[in-house]
Amino acid sequence: MVTVMPRLTPFIFVSSQMLKFGFIAVVWSLLLGGSLAWNLRQVADTVLTSATAAARAAINKDSSFRRWGAMHGGVYVPITAHTPPNPYLHIPGKIVETSTGLKLTLMNSSYMLRQMQQDFPGEYGVRTHVTGLKPINPNNPPDAWESRTLNGFERVRRERVETQKIDGLAHIRVMQPLMVAQECLKCHAQQGYNVGDIIGGIGCSVSLAPFAADQAQHNRWLIGGHGGIWLFGLIGMGFWHRRERKLNASLQEESERLTVTLSSIGDGVIATDIEGRVEFINLVAEALTGWKTDEAQGRSVLEVFRIVNETSRQEVD
Repeated sequence: MVTVMPRLTPFIFVSSQMLKFGFIAVVWSLLLGGSLAWNLRQVADTVLTSATAAARAAINKDSSFRRWGAMHGGVYVPITAHTPPNPYLHIPGKIVETSTGLKLTLMNSSYMLRQMQQDFPGEYGVRTHVTGLKPINPNNPPDAWESRTLNGFERVRRERVETQKIDGLAHIRVMQPLMVAQECLKCHAQQGYNVGDIIGGIGCSVSLAPFAADQAQHNRWLIGGHGGIWLFGLIGMGFWHRRERKLNASLQEESERLTVTLSSIGDGVIATDIEGRVEFINLVAEALTGWKTDEAQGRSVLEVFRIVNETSRQEVD
C-alpha cells in the first residue's frame, strides 16, 4: 500500500531568514541614511538662507540711511581731523561758519554712509560697502567680485548672491543695484547720470562662522537622533529575527521527526507539496515505485505513481 499525502510542515532554512533579516536591515539603514542626508541638507540651506536674510537686512538699513541723507541734501557737521571737508564734493555751501565761529562741512549721503561703514566695520560679522564702476572718490574702488557684479548690473538689474571666502573664511556676499534718484543728481549730475541709471551697488558680506556653529549643533542633534532611531530599529529587528529563528528551529525539528516517522512505517508513503510535486518518498514507496527520493523530487506525483480509484480501479487524473 502506498499513501500519497501533502507535506504539512515545509522546510524553512535559517539561511533564508538571515537573508531576509539582512535585506530589511539594509533597507532600514538606507531609509534612515536618506532621511539624515535630507535633514542635513535642509540645515545647510537654512544657514545660507539666514545669512542671506541678514545681509539683505543690513543692505536695507544702509539704503534707508543713504536715502534719508540724500532727501535732506546732506547734513552739516563740525570739521575735525576725522571728518574733514570732502575733497571730491564740488558744490556751493560745502563749508559754512556759524555765528559763533564754528566751521561746519557738508556731508552728503555717500560721505555719511561711507564713514559709518568705516567706523563700524564688520559689526557682528556683517560688513557693508557702497561703490561703483566710476566712483567720485578714487579711494573707494570695487573689489574684483564687486566689479564683476557691477558689470553684470549693466545687463541684468538683479541682486547677486554668492558664497565666497574672505581672508580664508566663508562669507555670503550680496549686492543690489543702486539707481540714481533725483536727489542724487546734486552730486552726480557732473558724471552724466540721469534718473533711473545704475550708479553703482550696495553690497554686504556676512561671515558664515556664527551660523556654522549653530549648524554644527543641529547636525549633532540630527546625527544622534537618527543614530538612536537606527539602533533601536536594528535591536527590534534582532529580537524579531531571534524569534523567527526559534520558530524555524522548532519547525525544522518537527519536519525531521516527521521524516523519520514516515521513513520507518511499513506502508509506502509519498509526500508532496500543495501543487502535487514529490518532496519525499520513504523506503517502502521507493521499492514499490522504483523511484529514489532524489530522482522523484520535484516531479509530479502522477509521473512517479499511478493513483487508482479504489472502487472503479480507474486511474485518477
